[in-house]
Amino acid sequence: MTTATNEFSIQPYGVNIPANGIQDIDVIGNVATPQILSGDLYIKFDDGQETYFPQGYIYPLEFGEYRKITLVNKNSSPVTGTVLLGRGRIIDNRLSVTAPIEIKPLATLTSGPDVTIPAAIATLVIGANTSRKRLVITNPVNNTAIFRLGEDNTVAANKGGEFPPGAVYDEAYTGAIWLYSSTVAGEVVTVQEYS
Repeated sequence: MTTATNEFSIQPYGVNIPANGIQDIDVIGNVATPQILSGDLYIKFDDGQETYFPQGYIYPLEFGEYRKITLVNKNSSPVTGTVLLGRGRIIDNRLSVTAPIEIKPLATLTSGPDVTIPAAIATLVIGANTSRKRLVITNPVNNTAIFRLGEDNTVAANKGGEFPPGAVYDEAYTGAIWLYSSTVAGEVVTVQEYS
């Protein structure tokens, strides 16, 4: 005769730990989560290393099981409440919102015109914009110029970061961007701004 085993056996355990105290619980399991606690705790599995165990955390053990947990209260006052311990997997879908939720787009995309970069002249690609959230400038892969990229008109052949063909500048930057081409004239870059 075969005896059936209950693979899902998560149970609540009461917690009542004095200030700077510990509580051992002998239980076999692979998951632990604080359900309701009056303060944050630390947890040890099978006398192992202490790990922070605050409200809302779920500790699933990926491999193996524990046979004992130790709850450690490092607070200067007692901690009471309930923890869930045992075998299984916890998925908590209890969140509900009864108030209206307004969803706003994170940013609005504006694609600017391509900017033509002449040779040997610092060229303003885009001016400063304090409401900008993100800036994307692309040196198309079919270009041949390795531009120099800088934040002002002093960018030159020997000043500024290299911006080779195929490169993409994608930053949360609100300042101006200037490009310089040492030799190739008439190549363009693309500009997109999120604000």
